[in-house]
Amino acid sequence: MLDLNVIDKWRVQNNNTKNYTFYPDRHKSFPRIDFVFVSPSLIPYMAPIDILPILIFDHSPIMSKIQLSANTDKATRWRYNITLLTNPGFLTSLKAELMEFLVINRTECDNPQILWEITKCFIRGFCISFSFTLSKARNKHFNELEKQIKILENIQKQNFKDDKATQLSSLKGEYNALSLLKAEFIFHRMRQRYYFDAETPSRLLALRLKECESKASISAIKDNTGTVSTDPNYKHYDAPQCKAFPDGLNLPAISQTDKQVLDSPLELEELPTAL
Repeated sequence: MLDLNVIDKWRVQNNNTKNYTFYPDRHKSFPRIDFVFVSPSLIPYMAPIDILPILIFDHSPIMSKIQLSANTDKATRWRYNITLLTNPGFLTSLKAELMEFLVINRTECDNPQILWEITKCFIRGFCISFSFTLSKARNKHFNELEKQIKILENIQKQNFKDDKATQLSSLKGEYNALSLLKAEFIFHRMRQRYYFDAETPSRLLALRLKECESKASISAIKDNTGTVSTDPNYKHYDAPQCKAFPDGLNLPAISQTDKQVLDSPLELEELPTAL
């Protein structure tokens, strides 16, 4: 350590505290054999380090954050969570809420196209709300399991008992099962970003999606004074000016007659031509 000029971050922070990172069943002891070595110059940029309870593997994870620069979170594009289709409660609630929504709005809106657009907005909002509720309940359950495991581990470190070890093993099994489901979901949602390591069609799809995403993002905004801003926090931009911007564009428009034809329902004679 002296030759490499590194220090044990946890020991520097916890000078006289005893804690452990490994539990061998054979010896029933708690040694600390996992370390985080850092350069002394990084200490001001690191958050307090913590030894987490043994949850998935036979070693305790050691967590600490390092912040070298201020990063701005990028806004993500909403994607439908297809795992909701395997949730019976979601399907039942969606059908009931959707039927009530259509009963109320079908009589208030005569245009099928507008009704379809607001129905899509309603379904999206319902999916986001339901996913948020599930995520909140799942995270709460995760935190409760972690607290119970950590309490039992501390008890075992002081006075080992077989019945507590059985209870601890059961809690870890439940935590591992939930962690596996969470990892599968994260992998599914992040698969698009890692298509580059897959087969050729997936690489082409990833390149195409990346190109479309870069074109859809707003990298800069120019205000009426000519000042160009690259600040991603666009909510402070002049909203009335944004709404008035299309008025100065010479955009093509359809006639009122064509609009009435497009809004009218399809007739049976038109279906063969349309198909």
